[in-house]
Amino acid sequence: MDNLETQTVQLGFLPTIGGFYLPKMLPAMSKFNSNLHLVEEESSEVMMNLLHENKLSIALSGAETPGFKEPWIEQYPIDKRPLQVCIAPNHPLAKEPFITSKMLTNYSFICLDKGYTHYAIFENWAKTNQINPNQVTYTKEIQTAGSFIASGLSVGIMIDLLVKNRTDIVTRPLKNAPQFYINLIVNKNAAVNPLQQKFNQTLIQNTSELQTS
Repeated sequence: MDNLETQTVQLGFLPTIGGFYLPKMLPAMSKFNSNLHLVEEESSEVMMNLLHENKLSIALSGAETPGFKEPWIEQYPIDKRPLQVCIAPNHPLAKEPFITSKMLTNYSFICLDKGYTHYAIFENWAKTNQINPNQVTYTKEIQTAGSFIASGLSVGIMIDLLVKNRTDIVTRPLKNAPQFYINLIVNKNAAVNPLQQKFNQTLIQNTSELQTS
């Protein structure tokens, strides 16, 4: 790894979920601040590739399933969040207490593109609920998805954290919603310097305490 000969520590994370979970995980990590290098990637697929290629040893990432089969992965579950219906405040469905797939039949969707965990989750949900592919537009940018939703052009099916701070978008529960799984992922085969190893062990411990609190 690039940091093997230096006393730096790296942590990968997705900004959309890191902004919510890192403030809960990092306060006890202050002794590493001067050595910490953050690696931000919007795509879970890119983040997992960085881990697999030994460019990172530890990262906060998302997944479409609760577990992993890859032998190099150590997984520490943090949370799971249901996908929700994200719509403009003046959308016809905004006053509904919850929304079913049938209620969405006549609407257009905006979805994050390949490489995002949301893509795989949405594709499975859309196929199960017989959503017409012609109703779906794909984007590589979360901000673009938000713009389509806020304008009323499209409905988003995503976790609330992606639109958490937007006043021009509201979320409504989706019946039988698929889950988005949030994990701390470690490449247990990665070669790391002693400080990185200590950082990883401390963060794993903090994550375990966060899960049980």
